Amino acid sequence: MNHLTTHKHQASTCPPQADPLRHTIYDIRYTSYAYRLSGPACQRIMTFGFTFSTLNFKFYSTTVEESLQIGSFMQNKANFPDAQMNVNKEITREYENKTLGGSGKNKANSKPNKANLLNAQMNVTVFYTKDYENISNCSLFENKPNTKPIQTQTKPICRGVASGEDGSKAKNDAKIPTRRYSRGTNATLQKIVRKAAVVADKFLNRRNFLKMMSLGAASLTMPGLIVAGDRSRRKPNFVFFLIDDMGWRDLGCYGSTFYETPNIDKLAADGMRFTNAYAACPVCSPTRASIMTGKYPARLNLTDYLVGRRRGKLIPPEYIHQMPLEEITIAEALKKAGYTTGFVGKWHLGDKPYWPERQGFDVNIGGTRSGMPRSYFWPQWRGNPPIEGRDGEYLTDRLTDEALNFLDANKDNPFFLYLSHYAVHIPLQSKKNLAAKYKAKAKKRPPSGGPRFVPEGERQARQVQDHPVYAGMVESVDESIGRVMNKLEQLSVADNTVVIFMSDNGGLSTSEGSPTSNVPLRAGKGWLYEGGIREPMMIKWPGVVKTASVCAEPVTSTDFYPTMLEMAGLPLRPKQHCDGISLVPLLRQRGKPGRKAIYWHYPHYGNQGGSPGGAVRAGDYKLIEFYEDNRVELYNLKEDIGEKNKLADKMPDKAAELHRMLKDWRKKVDAQMPTPNPDIATEPAVHRSQSCKIYL
Repeated sequence: MNHLTTHKHQASTCPPQADPLRHTIYDIRYTSYAYRLSGPACQRIMTFGFTFSTLNFKFYSTTVEESLQIGSFMQNKANFPDAQMNVNKEITREYENKTLGGSGKNKANSKPNKANLLNAQMNVTVFYTKDYENISNCSLFENKPNTKPIQTQTKPICRGVASGEDGSKAKNDAKIPTRRYSRGTNATLQKIVRKAAVVADKFLNRRNFLKMMSLGAASLTMPGLIVAGDRSRRKPNFVFFLIDDMGWRDLGCYGSTFYETPNIDKLAADGMRFTNAYAACPVCSPTRASIMTGKYPARLNLTDYLVGRRRGKLIPPEYIHQMPLEEITIAEALKKAGYTTGFVGKWHLGDKPYWPERQGFDVNIGGTRSGMPRSYFWPQWRGNPPIEGRDGEYLTDRLTDEALNFLDANKDNPFFLYLSHYAVHIPLQSKKNLAAKYKAKAKKRPPSGGPRFVPEGERQARQVQDHPVYAGMVESVDESIGRVMNKLEQLSVADNTVVIFMSDNGGLSTSEGSPTSNVPLRAGKGWLYEGGIREPMMIKWPGVVKTASVCAEPVTSTDFYPTMLEMAGLPLRPKQHCDGISLVPLLRQRGKPGRKAIYWHYPHYGNQGGSPGGAVRAGDYKLIEFYEDNRVELYNLKEDIGEKNKLADKMPDKAAELHRMLKDWRKKVDAQMPTPNPDIATEPAVHRSQSCKIYL
């Protein structure tokens, strides 16, 4: 079978040492079928092939513009000895200018054969730029019946050019595996080509015909159409899984040997797994707001779960109890671009006027002010969340069914599904068969060889994963992810769907049953130690993200907003997602984001024992400031992931540097600070904490 072969040198690590795009030459052989190519000057390219022709494709990039040059088209010399067509495109930084140039120069004997126009193939290339415009061009290539196809080279060519544009100075000659792109057809375009050929009969001038075809191709460039991988597609769909209270170590792909998560592990193997991914807060609501807005909780002044009111030695500052409607959420941005948006599960970002349907979601199933369900079983959960169920039905399964219904209803349009599970948040309730399974498994496990709990402040932190009920809840979540992924395959949209997986805060290890362990990380939910803020995170982006890739670059939950916009080819909104950085360079393995540090501000007393504080991570170093007594702790996370070795006294200059950065950042975002509590100002905070309000 004829096929297209293209080769590109890709970095194998995250991040790469050099930009593999610069000065890359693609040598492409098109033969008798229709193929597509994902090109470097844009996010997506759609190509419908032409017959018996060869094309050389060169790409070069500068800091000011991205340029694409297509040239040196050759056919049967007897009929088209001098036929040439060059198409140039330049995309400026504003992504607004589109230039299409070139000439078709044919000698007298190169006039198109009318009899063969009906067999002509049209080559349509749709370029969708990094952020903004659609640019299109088309070309007609015809061939007489007695024309023999040009023989293509069987040896693939891939040259990384040190200098110049002609490939004369090449390096990196290592063999690159050949990638075969399956051929595709498009009945609509074929009809258009045939009709265009009939119209072309009225023209004896090839140049006029090409001009007409170019205009026709431009009309085919629909706003929702971009292409990736090996077949024409729309803008990418998005499925975002947000799991409540799932710890960094709660998945097999992150090292758990007790919990069984084959579906999530497969998701990690199909995409990129992040080992230094952070929630913007050690509790849920602020992190959820950061995902929706691209802003730090401190900037929003939404710094605690809704609605926490604990006091201790300090009185926490007042904070808003809803995500403001003035914020343009990622759902609103995608909806404006033509996406159908659906929310399923836990919202926890305000009362009814601030529910998902007022924040950019076309569909809201189960999203209310509540932060936890009344029960995971029907009818016990009746009213919270407000979803009907069947007798004995498990809530995680019900939410999954609703998500599948959304996918069925919207498979033909670009969609954004945000499946925000209540699990694995308390109440600790699992299906009986799964709890029994893990109870038996726990009995067979050998002793850990260490303590089951260790002190953490005034609390005890679990060190061993062996809680049968919690394990059953984790497995139910894993089954949910598997069902959704299977549905995407069944609907034939999996190859055009970006899948994101994230947790809103660390695993619950010091309170409320302490069902999981985050070891080797310290502490858990409600704490500014790594166990409270480092999360399992992965992204699958078919055709772009290298499978089974791992990235150790620190990222945070504010980064999803600009990342998704760039993936969709939409304009960035820097004033909105001002605390987020697009992860696309990391996903493409083409460099690091230009971020100096990641910050946290949690001026509250958590239910899990944590006290008011702030933190900053810059490189391998992390500093935590405790607001009660203004002490700081400095750690080198690369060498001490468990935060056991305090370095502030040993490295006072580094501690002072990070402390200054943290203070400057708080001033910049107008972070609100706690004040002394005159009633118990001299007593330990943990012993004199007031109860909190939890919506049920």
